[in-house]
Amino acid sequence: MAVYGPAIENQLIGSESAIADFKTSFTNYSVSDFGGTIANRFMPASYALANSYNIPAVNLYNVLKQKVNVASYIKKMGITTFTKEDYSKLGFALGGSDYGVSVKQEASAFSTFANNGRHATAT
Repeated sequence: MAVYGPAIENQLIGSESAIADFKTSFTNYSVSDFGGTIANRFMPASYALANSYNIPAVNLYNVLKQKVNVASYIKKMGITTFTKEDYSKLGFALGGSDYGVSVKQEASAFSTFANNGRHATAT
């Protein structure tokens, strides 16, 4: 929600853009895919998203957060619980935050995709 949606909307990637899944370390942050694995290849963004690859999501978020106001994007989807610090951390790409969101908030936010970009508050 916080990575691929804004990246596609802002034309940083397309669904078939090749994104990297190689060993990557950042200052004070290291990431691997599920089970500590690394694919060591480029893959289409749609494949990385569908298969929940961590490294491509974090790499993409690292670029995205420098070019797009991710907080504004998420707030338009009805989520206001994330902090400035949450958005600054690369782990946010994988759902890492101080307080998180409820299932109801998350479902409501995801409905924005099915509603042509318009958020409808859950009842």
